[in-house]
Amino acid sequence: NAKEYTEKVAELAALLEEQRAKVERVKSLAQEIQAVKISKPSSSPSADSPALREALAAAKSASEEHGSDSKEAALAWEAVEEIASSDSSEAMKGTLDDECLVETIDACEALAELERAINVVSTKGERYSG
Repeated sequence: NAKEYTEKVAELAALLEEQRAKVERVKSLAQEIQAVKISKPSSSPSADSPALREALAAAKSASEEHGSDSKEAALAWEAVEEIASSDSSEAMKGTLDDECLVETIDACEALAELERAINVVSTKGERYSG
C-alpha cells in the first residue's frame, strides 16, 4: 500500500502542478478586484433615498389624517420599512462580495500550501525509496 500511496501523492502533485498557473491567476485577479476602490453606498443610504423620503412623508400624513392606528397609516409605514430594508440590502452587497474575494484568495493560498506539502512528501518518498 505504500506504493499505492506514493503513486497517489505523485498524481496529486502532478495535478496541482498543472493547475498552478490558473490558481495563481485566480488569486491575482481576486487581489486586483479587491484593490479596486469602488464607491460603496454609505452605511445609511436610506437617509439620502428620495423614495424613502416620499414614503416617510406619506406615512406621517396618513397617520395625521387617519390616525396612527388606521389601516392607511399601517400600510404607509409598511412601505417605509420595505424601502428602508431594500436600501440596506444593497449597502450590504459590497461586504458580501469582499468576503467572497477574501475566501477566494484564502483558497488559492491553501492550494499552494497543499502543493508545497505534497512536494515535501514526494521528495521524502524519493529519498528513502531506494
